Amino acid sequence: MDGLNAFPPDVPKDRVEIMRKAFAETLQDPALQAEAAKMKMDMTYRPPDDLTRLVADLYDTAPALIATSEEARAEFAGRLDRCAQHTDLLCRPRESGTTR
Repeated sequence: MDGLNAFPPDVPKDRVEIMRKAFAETLQDPALQAEAAKMKMDMTYRPPDDLTRLVADLYDTAPALIATSEEARAEFAGRLDRCAQHTDLLCRPRESGTTR
């Protein structure tokens, strides 16, 4: 299922388990599955351990990889800005008597 479902760290474990069980059971409801299919929504249940592992993996990402990703993102953002400027120029209405 798309989206993130998490609780603050101070929520008692028994309440977290109650919510996890209810959430898992809800996602297995055939009526919900049918309605989700009509809306083309992914309602696949993913166990809480998957999210825990994902978050742990993100925190274990090598600093060099994060730096490289940030550099690439900044370069791409600059290219998008330049592209948007050119697109704006191309999309403006022509002034009478001018050609492109």
